[in-house]
Amino acid sequence: MWPFRRDSRRVRPGRALPGSAGLTLVEILVSMALAVILLGSIYYVYALSSASYRMAGQQLRAMDQARFAMEQIRRDVAAAAFMATPASTSDPNVCRKPSPPLHGIALQQVGDVANGGLGANDNQNISPTAVTLLGAWWNTGIYVVDHIDGLGTQVFLRTDSLPPRAEFDATFVPGRFLRVVTQDQFELYPIIAAADHGTGIPTLTPGTALPVAVPPDSCGYYGDGNGMEINVVGYVRYRIVRDSRAGAPAAKTDLVREEMDNRFQPVRGSMLVIAEHVIDLQFYDFVFDSDTSRRDPNLAVTPLVTGVVNGSTGILGTNDDATPQRLRYLTAKVTTRTEEEDQGLRFAPRQNLFAPIDSYQVDPIMEGAARTASLATRIGLRSFAVRNVL
Repeated sequence: MWPFRRDSRRVRPGRALPGSAGLTLVEILVSMALAVILLGSIYYVYALSSASYRMAGQQLRAMDQARFAMEQIRRDVAAAAFMATPASTSDPNVCRKPSPPLHGIALQQVGDVANGGLGANDNQNISPTAVTLLGAWWNTGIYVVDHIDGLGTQVFLRTDSLPPRAEFDATFVPGRFLRVVTQDQFELYPIIAAADHGTGIPTLTPGTALPVAVPPDSCGYYGDGNGMEINVVGYVRYRIVRDSRAGAPAAKTDLVREEMDNRFQPVRGSMLVIAEHVIDLQFYDFVFDSDTSRRDPNLAVTPLVTGVVNGSTGILGTNDDATPQRLRYLTAKVTTRTEEEDQGLRFAPRQNLFAPIDSYQVDPIMEGAARTASLATRIGLRSFAVRNVL
C-alpha cells in the first residue's frame, strides 16, 4: 500500500476546487447567493399569492353573506302585512283598534352598533337601521272556529281544522296575535295567552277578549262564532348586533332576526343569526302613495331614512301615530366585511351616514383594513298596495 500523504496544496482565488467541475470558489459563492435570492423570491411570491388567495376567498364569503342577508330581508319585507293589517289605526277593516296600534312595517335607527367599541376616528358614520315587520311568519294556515266560550277568551277550533301538534305548538305561541275575521269580514287582533292542542283551544288574554256584536255595532261575532276564520300573526325584527357568543371576536357584528311581542320588545330565545360580519343595514328611497281617492295613485319619493323616522317617531316609526300604510316601495342595502384585515388596503373612514363603506377598521393596531361588500335591492310591499289603506 502507498503511504498516506496529506495534500497540502492550497486553492488560490480564481482556481478551481478539486472535484468541482472547474468552478472557482467565487463562482460557487455567487451561485449560492443567487440560489438564496431565488428561493427568497419564490417564497415572497408564494406568500403574496397565498395572502391574495386567502383575501379573495374572504371577499367571496363576504359577498355570499351579503346575498343571503339581502334575500332574507327582501323576502320578509315583501311579505309584510300578509294576512295582517298594514296599519290598524287607519285600517277600516280593523273594527276594534289594538293598543298599541299594529304596524305592518316600522324602522328604527339603532345607533353605532357596528363600531365595535373602537376609537372615535374609526368606522365613523355607521348607524344601522332596524326593521320590524308584521305578518304570518310561522304559518300561513287558516283555521276555522267551531265556537267561542261565553267570556270570549277561548276559541275552539273545528276538529277537521285542527293542525298536527307540532304545527299547533309552533304557531299558537303566547304573545302573538290571533287574527280573527268575523262574519261581517271585520278583523280583530286579540293576544294569545295560552294554547292547548289536546282540546284545540287557544286562550286569549282577558283584556283582548272577543266581543259579541250588538247591533247597530257590528264589531264582534254573532252567535257562537261558528265558521269564523283565524290565523296567527306577529312581529319579527331584523337588526345588527354584536356577537356575544363565547369565543367570538370582539369587533364581530351579525345580522339577526328575532321575534317581537305586541309592544315591540324582543322575545327571549328567539334570536337567529341570518348573516355574519354584517356592518350596516340601510333603507332609502321610500315611495309613498298620497292618493286619497283610491283610483289614481300619486307616488312621491322620500330619499333618506331621516325623512321618515327619527328615533322611534315618524311616518315609519314605532310610535302610535305612525302611518306606514301608504308605503309602496323602498330600497334596502346591506354591507358586510371580510373576516380579516387586508394589509395592502388603506383604511378610509366613511364620510357621512349615506356614503359607501369602502373599508372597515377591525383592529386599529393592525396595519390595513377589512374589505367590504354591499348589495342593494328595490322591494315592493304588495300587501300594502292591495289593501290600499288611506
